[in-house]
Amino acid sequence: MELDPENKRYFFIIDSYDSMINELDLTKSYDEAQKIGGQAVINAMANKKLGLPTSICGHHLYGISQVRVQMKKAGHMMNTFDGASGGNALNHGSSVIGKFASPIQGNNIYETYGDTKSKVVGRHIKIYMQKTYNETTGQSVTIPIKFGHKGGVWREREAVDLALGHDFYSGPGAWKMASPVFIEGMKEKNVEIPEKIQGIGAMTALFDSRPDIVDATIEIHKEVTCNAP
Repeated sequence: MELDPENKRYFFIIDSYDSMINELDLTKSYDEAQKIGGQAVINAMANKKLGLPTSICGHHLYGISQVRVQMKKAGHMMNTFDGASGGNALNHGSSVIGKFASPIQGNNIYETYGDTKSKVVGRHIKIYMQKTYNETTGQSVTIPIKFGHKGGVWREREAVDLALGHDFYSGPGAWKMASPVFIEGMKEKNVEIPEKIQGIGAMTALFDSRPDIVDATIEIHKEVTCNAP
């Protein structure tokens, strides 16, 4: 991996480490013994050979790994998670570690807001930060995704979540009022918004149909967050 003269930055994804296999084991049949600790060796060597070059060139390497589960013999005892599979190389060599929470019904996003009988069109993915650069270890991040949507994050729903989280739109009842900060920020970006909306369902429909509001909301979120004391 060499420095890119065009100064490009790449985001590499390994999905997953657990699907990688030692080259020598490829020639063995299923009844022949595989190398003991082979997965741990692969993980350790990947960190050693890819970690530093990736970092100094400004790239990112995103690796996905399964977790080990310690099975309990007694039926009344719960199984416990025991870290990433393939040894501790990924834990030590990574700069950031996030653990995906198991999906639950409460994280579903429905076609009709608030109607749990309507079609499930997406899900809020929760990630628990277990290792970070700063003091955010232990916190969780929630990311909305839409089934069948290309591009990753569901930006329209993310903008709605940000607007509600920052009280850009808030109110005790069905009517949600825009805050002065949000109104002023939108005016600076030449984006027109309604000062009040009846219900989060209507708010979601508005954001789905107005990409300019989505982009401006995310920008205002960045401004508010970066300027916070």
